[in-house]
Formats: sequence, structure tokens, C-alpha cells
Amino acid sequence: MGNCIHANKSRVTTLDFEEFEDLLANFTSNYTYDEYPSYDGILPEPCQFTYCLNFLSSILALLVVISLLGLVSSLALGLSLAKSPIMWKERHPRKYQLFLMSGATGLFAATLPFFAVGIKHGWVFGPHFCQVARALKFGCLFAQGLMVAGSACHMPSAIPHSIFLTVLWLLGFLCATPAIVISSPGDDCFSSLEPDLQLWSLAHILVSLATFVILPLAMLVTKVALKWHGESKCIQLDLGWLFYIFWSPYGVVLLLDKLRQDGLITSTCRFQEHLDYFLGLSEGFGILHCFLLPLLILVSGICRRRISKAGGP
Repeated sequence: MGNCIHANKSRVTTLDFEEFEDLLANFTSNYTYDEYPSYDGILPEPCQFTYCLNFLSSILALLVVISLLGLVSSLALGLSLAKSPIMWKERHPRKYQLFLMSGATGLFAATLPFFAVGIKHGWVFGPHFCQVARALKFGCLFAQGLMVAGSACHMPSAIPHSIFLTVLWLLGFLCATPAIVISSPGDDCFSSLEPDLQLWSLAHILVSLATFVILPLAMLVTKVALKWHGESKCIQLDLGWLFYIFWSPYGVVLLLDKLRQDGLITSTCRFQEHLDYFLGLSEGFGILHCFLLPLLILVSGICRRRISKAGGP
């Protein structure tokens, strides 16, 4: 392209000013546009993705508030599990799972202020901390998704339940590797769109879809099938399954957005704009889990304790 520019400049400088003025006068006087159709309104306008622009101030305030609530509720649940054994001793045999989930929600909530600052002022914490923040964010999510599904099954007595949950916890952070690799090293801390990272981006989306959507659906289908054969106790559902309600919409829309980017689904500009809104809203709805989920578990434990006391001698 630069060679073409230099060539055009060399041709223009060979003309005198009077010659150029005459050439321009003849061109403008003889050239008309009457025989050519008007293209006003025919050329497509660029799609307007205005979600972040419309809700920027709300997003910043929401992330800060949710972060504070998430830290407080996760800490309260962790202290309750550690300091109130009467509340959780027999009613909640999965006490270790709840303790790991409270730690995961607390770590997730702790990353939100950094992303809030990045949205407002750009990522000023460096590319390495961007990878750490994304590792904690998605590692906590994948770890919770795997633990909730794993705790629904009865494990053989030869395998300690705590060891099994610890393995799932570590596996969740291992599944966050694609999210770390595609971290943008520039002025923001989001997924990079570079062509050489497309496979890693696809891997991240597939892991998210499998953890948030496919895994709980498979467990539900299995439970229905076992119940049909009179074995419904093999898979148990608890409050931890609310995690999938928070994040399953995000997993679905993340896949749709990837298909749209790769041109695998045809979409109008209106569809793309609505998809952008749905992507932002679904992620915002999922983030609410970091304080609502531990809060609901804590309230459930308090209610059960009161019921137990009321029914005692």
C-alpha cells in the first residue's frame, strides 16, 4: 500500500499548477452522477454494540458492591463451618465441599475490583497479573462446577470424599489454562481475538459449555433415568446446584457468540446487538452467585439449626 501512495505522489508532482487546475475544471464540468443510482441507505451501517457504553457506570458500581457482598458472605459461611459444628455436623455431611465452595466464591469476589478498575481506566496491573486474575476467576468457576456435580454421586468408601473433592478443585483450575493463554496482554484484560489463539479460545468456550451446561444436564438425565429404575438416591441435588442456574445462560451465549464471530451462523445486526446484551447480562447474572450462593447455604444452615432446636427435647 505504501508503494502505491508514493507512486501517485510522483505522478501528481509532474503537473504544473495551471495544468492541474484545467484538468480539474474539465473533470467537474463534464462529469455527472445522474446516470448512477444513489446508494444512500443501501450500504450496511456498522453494528452498534452499546451494552458497555450504556451500563458502564452501573457495571462499575455493581462489581464493587458484589465483590464486598461476596467477600462478606463467603467469610461468614467459612466461619460458620469452622466455628459452628452443631449447625453442620449431621445435617450437612458435605461440610468439606461447602468449605471449598466458600473459598472459591471468596477468591472469585476478590478479583472483581481489579476488573472494575480495568473497565474504567484500562488494565494497569500488568499482563502477568491479568493472567493470574483470569486464572482465579475461571478456575474458581470451573472448580465449583466440578465439585457440585462430583458431590452429587456416592463415592466408594475406599476413596475419601475430601480427597476426591480436592482433586476436582485442582482440576477446575487446570481447566482454566485456555483462559490464561488467551488473556489479552494489551490495555485490557479480556479474551484475545488473535488468529493464532483461535484453538485456545475454542477450548475455553468448550470447557465453559461443558462445565456450565453439559455436565448438569447429563447429571439430571442420569438422575431421571435412575429414578425411573427406582434408584434415585444414587444422585442427590442440593443448594449447590443453584450454581448452574447462575452460569448456564452464560455458557450457552458464549458458544453462540463464538459461532457468530467465526461466521458459522448467519446473523443480522439486530441479532448481534441483542446477543451482545445477552452476553453482558448473563455474565452479570452469573457473578451474583459469589454472594447469593454462600448466603443461601448459610441461611439454610441457620434455619435447619432452629428447626432442630425446636424439635429437640
